[in-house]
Amino acid sequence: MISPYIWCQDHIWRAYFEKKCFKSLTIPITPLVQTYLTLDSVIIDASEEDNEIQSIIKSLEFQSLLRSIQDSINYLSTNGVVPRLNWSVPK
Repeated sequence: MISPYIWCQDHIWRAYFEKKCFKSLTIPITPLVQTYLTLDSVIIDASEEDNEIQSIIKSLEFQSLLRSIQDSINYLSTNGVVPRLNWSVPK
């Protein structure tokens, strides 16, 4: 049985409402980035000694994600940009 929560995911409901939605791009994330998003830490100063977070931030995967995000913002920026994860919307 499919979880009813799947219907809240952007890539599922967008197919039904494509003509009524803002233009959007989907950027897939890797397991490494998922790990970063679930860590309970905030980096304020690049000199902090949190090795796990620092190694993720410096990884090629993470840097590639940042480039993809910036490229997407540049592409969509004519009308503004609202970042969104599947289960969150900025307030």
